[in-house]
Amino acid sequence: MEDERLLIEQAQAGQLHAFESLVAIHGGSIFRFIRAIVGDQHHAEDIAQQVWVNVHQNLPTYDREKGAFSTWTFRIARNLSLNHRRAVQRSPIQFGTLVPESHDDLNSSAREIAREQFARLDSALAELPDHQRSAWTLAEIEGLTQSQIAEIEGVPEGTVKSRVSRAKATLKKTLENHAEVER
Repeated sequence: MEDERLLIEQAQAGQLHAFESLVAIHGGSIFRFIRAIVGDQHHAEDIAQQVWVNVHQNLPTYDREKGAFSTWTFRIARNLSLNHRRAVQRSPIQFGTLVPESHDDLNSSAREIAREQFARLDSALAELPDHQRSAWTLAEIEGLTQSQIAEIEGVPEGTVKSRVSRAKATLKKTLENHAEVER
């Protein structure tokens, strides 16, 4: 954490290598979050690039006393992602792209099963309201605490707990319904 604080200070002072290190540290999480919200790999790449442009431009105004750098960055990502979602119609999330084409631990049938499971999850997540999808993704995919999510979402922790709980219940019901239809 102390190293990150130093990187932030260096980046705020204009040192590009420090900013690049911050992107390397947080880039994967931010991208996964954006992709989960917008549902499209290419749009997620564009939005992620815009997030880092915004972070770089606004870095001089970042105040660590007001919150963690990661929280601040997730909030920027959330806002840009939701703005994009409002501008285009809903689309599947495509978590299936997370299953590697050639993974030593998975044979071809196991990979296919994993892809099918991710496709079902994609479909179920696409049916969630944006605020539930966002909270669920931050909690379940990124592993953030309710407090961190509340700060990112700009809502009380109780609201985060409720959103994640409702999302889980809806996902469970939707996935069970899909399983029954397939039988």
